[in-house]
Amino acid sequence: MVGYNKYKSYNSESGDEVYYMAEVVQLLLDRAPYGVLVQLLEREDESTSSSTNLEKKTALVRKSELSPVVASLRLGEIVRIYRIQTKASYKLEAKLAPARIWKEIEDPTNEEEISPTNGMKPLLILDLNGVICDRGTYASRRHDRNSVTRPYALDFLSWCFANFEVAVWSCGKRENMELELFQGRTIVFAWDQTRSTSLWPRCSAVSADKPLFLKEIQHVWKPRKFQPPAITGKKKSETKIIGPDAMSWRRAATQPPPVPAKTPPPPRSFGPQDTILLDNHYEKFERNQVGNNIIITTWTREESSDTALARTGTLVQLLTKYTTVPDAAAFGKEQALEILPDPAPDAYVPGAKLIALAKEAQEDLVCGKKEQKSTSPRFGGNADTEDDTDISRILIERYCASETHQKACPEYTATRYLKTRDSPGPRARPLRRRDLPLITEEGYALTEKTDGERGWFLACERGVFLLRRDLTLAAKLLKKHQFLTRSTTILDGEMLFEDKLFVVFDAVRVLDEDIGADGSNGAPGRLSLAAKKLKIQGTGINVGAWRVAAKRYWTIDDDDLQTIARQVSSAGAFVDESRANQSDGLILTRLDDSDYSGYYASQCFKFKPIITLDIRLVGLSKWFDHNRKIIQAMLSAKKGSNSFTLPAIDAAVAGERGSELIISSVMVPGDKLCLLFDSSGNLVSTKPIAECVYENGNWFLVRLRLDKRLPNSIRTAWAVLESIADRLSVDQVLDAMQSGRVAAHYDKIQRKRKTQTLMDEAMYRLRRLNNLVKALSLETAINFYNSTTHSCLFNLHRAKSYEHESTQQVLETLRAPVTEELRRNFKTKRGRRAVVVELGCGRGGDLGKWKQSIEIDKLVAVDISTESIAEAHSRWKKMVRTGDHEFVQADFAAPGFSVRLREQLLKQKSADFIACHFAMHYAFGTSERLAELLDAISSSLSNGGIFLATIINWTELYAMLESGTSIGDLCSVSASPQSIAAMAKLPLNDAIPHIAGIQYTFSLGDAVEECDEFLIHTPTLQALAKQRGLSLMLAQPFPDFLVEAHTRDPTAFSKLAADMGVRPKNTDNNKDPLSEDQFRVASLYAVLIFRRDTDYKENEISSPSTLTAEAEEWTPASLIKQSS
Repeated sequence: MVGYNKYKSYNSESGDEVYYMAEVVQLLLDRAPYGVLVQLLEREDESTSSSTNLEKKTALVRKSELSPVVASLRLGEIVRIYRIQTKASYKLEAKLAPARIWKEIEDPTNEEEISPTNGMKPLLILDLNGVICDRGTYASRRHDRNSVTRPYALDFLSWCFANFEVAVWSCGKRENMELELFQGRTIVFAWDQTRSTSLWPRCSAVSADKPLFLKEIQHVWKPRKFQPPAITGKKKSETKIIGPDAMSWRRAATQPPPVPAKTPPPPRSFGPQDTILLDNHYEKFERNQVGNNIIITTWTREESSDTALARTGTLVQLLTKYTTVPDAAAFGKEQALEILPDPAPDAYVPGAKLIALAKEAQEDLVCGKKEQKSTSPRFGGNADTEDDTDISRILIERYCASETHQKACPEYTATRYLKTRDSPGPRARPLRRRDLPLITEEGYALTEKTDGERGWFLACERGVFLLRRDLTLAAKLLKKHQFLTRSTTILDGEMLFEDKLFVVFDAVRVLDEDIGADGSNGAPGRLSLAAKKLKIQGTGINVGAWRVAAKRYWTIDDDDLQTIARQVSSAGAFVDESRANQSDGLILTRLDDSDYSGYYASQCFKFKPIITLDIRLVGLSKWFDHNRKIIQAMLSAKKGSNSFTLPAIDAAVAGERGSELIISSVMVPGDKLCLLFDSSGNLVSTKPIAECVYENGNWFLVRLRLDKRLPNSIRTAWAVLESIADRLSVDQVLDAMQSGRVAAHYDKIQRKRKTQTLMDEAMYRLRRLNNLVKALSLETAINFYNSTTHSCLFNLHRAKSYEHESTQQVLETLRAPVTEELRRNFKTKRGRRAVVVELGCGRGGDLGKWKQSIEIDKLVAVDISTESIAEAHSRWKKMVRTGDHEFVQADFAAPGFSVRLREQLLKQKSADFIACHFAMHYAFGTSERLAELLDAISSSLSNGGIFLATIINWTELYAMLESGTSIGDLCSVSASPQSIAAMAKLPLNDAIPHIAGIQYTFSLGDAVEECDEFLIHTPTLQALAKQRGLSLMLAQPFPDFLVEAHTRDPTAFSKLAADMGVRPKNTDNNKDPLSEDQFRVASLYAVLIFRRDTDYKENEISSPSTLTAEAEEWTPASLIKQSS
């Protein structure tokens, strides 16, 4: 075996890195050794001493994730390499070195400019994030800091280096720049935000938390010059690779080429005639002349089919023209667009008008530029007479005076907020599918999203006021109040001007108390404390002409949670005993904000089942002129039809792209036409803001938002467009909250167990009996895995199997005391190493059984409880100190888990065994969760692989609910009358498509305390599994399964029962035998074993021919409806 003792590295005698320039001479990217062969040309720095001269030798540069550039290298390309090493076979290997950068020179002399017409390449300056790669948002980079390269980016860079001198200019920090994409190559410069012009306090349209940086292209031009590296004295190779199939790494030279002396090239300056700046944001070009700037569409990692950087794309075609013209600026002005076509191209030269409009929109968005105050009756009568500057200063300074705010957000000062006219505090971001695991892992509460305008309630010595998010004054409610104006109160909420209602959903300060710092109970706790202090429970309190009411938060423990959530989602309105108002969605907020410094940095999400967006109708006048006759006819007839839709109106949203029509048009239903005109038939406004709804691929007018001054920002627009492709249902949101409750439940039990020294005596033998069944089922699963038998055993419906004579014989064996040493000696069975996945692993009690039964190549253990998975990991590390294992806290039925299991946890390996003991019922909450779990199992199992599960037998569960709801003091079960009636209608043998959501509440000793679970209808599970290539091999209740094992080998069964601790050890008084109640509880469960078909092909799910013909009437909703 080759050892590391023959490894040699070529460094200078001082230990410094040695860099060589090398020529790519052969591409071996698709075959071993997977890389490129380079011929070393010359040392980069001859001043460093080294005893070895490697010139003319050949080295291998391997392709890897850390060197993505290798795959894009071309034959004959000159690259920079380092870390040259000789491996054991005396072959050279090297790595691509960091990019070599030209030397920058400040030269005030006025020498003749060098242009592309003199045979020099023009300069192409590239941006990184959003152009070449996607760095992700700051929130996503907290957990994953890996950038994702844009499709075709590496090939595009190779093309750029062949046709341009390339430079990099990013407005990010140096350490965040993806310079590894330029490994081995030479670039003119690599500038970061320190070389950009900051316009603080103006903020970027990309993020209100970032200053606006400009890339002033004139800083690149004279008098600044750049010194290229010394010209490499290389000669085109006249040699060939020797050896069979040209695979030898040695190189034979026909004749040693002469080594010419290095000649230092003259410094080069650039100017408008030979410089092109590529970026994805208009705002960076604010001070640049037209012609030298190119805009490319922003790319995010979700857009896997993007072709903007392809060689056949618009950008490469445009840049190709730049390489052939003598004056880039003049050519760019000819190509500049002042109005974008529909659809807009992927890349283009923006004209002066587009840049100016973008600047105006950006200033409006960020700086909160004031408009003339409206006299609309939605304002309080005294708003126009009050100086809102002083009031906003009071609000912000007292907000920022909190000690907790200063600790949590010290960089967010009062001066900053006042300059940018932006409100502090958390903002709810759209709930995405990727956020559901967070809802599951951490406790969240839910409330309705009032369809009003977000604002502040401020009470101070100056009076009681309402302020908008841009800190302008909306209304003055009172000059004095009996107790509010004696101290400071700051409340966060929604303003409903028509109803004169302020709805509070969180509190910052109440009567001078800084309750915003209390994160232990989150927003619900702070709001409850504020409502109690201000006495605004129930319908609220009257403050002047306005009413102030407090929202209510619901948790998963509230019985009416699902009713409220579905009411808001379907009807778009909220109604309770305190108020009734329009509502356009739900808000989810953490129950515990202590990790986020309370209110000041809390985290919340918004869920909108109906996709809406506030858009400015910029083309309303033109639209009216084109359709004047038909509009006037409809207005004069005073009628409109919802089935009739007028031609679309041009529309836009505010943001970084200015007048580029992100939302290109809005349709106007006939019955909404009257909203655009007053009683005289004139337009209400030439550019009003309209709330629009997305339906069937189009945006439709819903109403005008005269209470808003600005449309939604570009960031909001992109988020809304993303939500269209990432639609969530209210059931998925509620299911995530339910999963979070389950996680909290088992975390609580695990913490309780850690504090107890003794286990519940009533559960002792039951746990050991369950362990016996799982050990036997594991042996059976291994036998199925190692055999090709197709025999199946199903007898789940034998009534009261625990009372049969054969079962009683087994029970006598299990109660028989251990009279001699009969302990079974476990020996690990040798054979092919197996990959094992344990879903719902709990505290890891079954991991030892796996270790004793098979050799484990890789183990993946998943559980929803943080406390339990930590305990399981600790147990495993004590049993196996090394090895490949993954312990993950996750919901195994959450959206996306199947992909995560296959690609991230198993890393494309196939599992031989997947087990899920006593936990599968949590996947039956919705059809989507059940499908996700079955997809995860099917796609992760190898052909012939085994899925093993222990579940509650639904027929036994139903019988228990019918005859009695408890088994002694050990176990109890309850369900609603609707659920019981739905169970009664389930067929014994026929499958029902999409059966999920039949809920019951289960308690079992100290293991399960009133936890909501969902019924598993075994025939449906069998049919859905079969569609995914999983054949049911065994389905038996625990009693019958034990009888089968006892009959097969009574002696081995008795020994295993003793070893598992089921049989008592005390022979004097037969202490603590297995009781009737314990065995009766075990009889509720059943063993299922599935095997993945060897001829099953993924993505070819067969039609559900095994499902009953009366499928549609056998849905949970219809069952419960019939039962009601």
